[in-house]
Amino acid sequence: MPRGRDAADYFLFEMKRGKCDLFATALALMARAEGIPTRMATGFLEGIYDGTGDAYLLRECDRHAWVEAYLPSEGGWVTVDPTPGVDDTSPLSGWRMLLLRARFLQQDQAPGALVALLAAALALILLRVRRRRAASGVAADDPRSRISRAYQRFLSLLRRRGLPRHPAQTPLEYLAAVREAAGSERSPIPSPSALSPAAALTEVFVTARYGPGPVTEDHAMKAAAALQEFTEALRGRRDR
Repeated sequence: MPRGRDAADYFLFEMKRGKCDLFATALALMARAEGIPTRMATGFLEGIYDGTGDAYLLRECDRHAWVEAYLPSEGGWVTVDPTPGVDDTSPLSGWRMLLLRARFLQQDQAPGALVALLAAALALILLRVRRRRAASGVAADDPRSRISRAYQRFLSLLRRRGLPRHPAQTPLEYLAAVREAAGSERSPIPSPSALSPAAALTEVFVTARYGPGPVTEDHAMKAAAALQEFTEALRGRRDR
């Protein structure tokens, strides 16, 4: 990968071939662009079963990277593996046939094959999400969406005060950075009055975005209350 180049862009539009880490990275970013929470997962494929020792032999070539997409309609985090030639473990209909087709495209080096593959993979995820949402009558203003908007408002408030969240920071890492900044002499963060609601809002957001359990109206109300308290604390600092 050339130094200074975006890995996903270079993979999709120039190199057009790669291993599992690049396939997973590209799909994760494409899904996030459509508002679907995703995370990269790394580990090993199944390996070879050794009946003598009743164990699985994992080799260097069994190392693998894949994507996990958060689909509430499917019960939470769902494994989605976009790498051609790897057996699928996700419940997405039509995925296995898509992988077989992708193998032919890759062998023929058809123009745009990688982009077509990942776009089709993303389309399958979106289709499943929209069908389930339509069937269940889930509103766009559900508790999870309101929590996400509250957290984005929290980020916007801090960004305007000179504390933007770096794209590589997790919510908990960013909270730690906010706490550290609050201790400085010229910090725009009133300490300690704003730290408690900041922590509460971050905790609710992490639970709603990455947790395995259901997101309820109580979670949304806690997020709204924490945002209100944090906003009032910032105003108090500004008025002094």
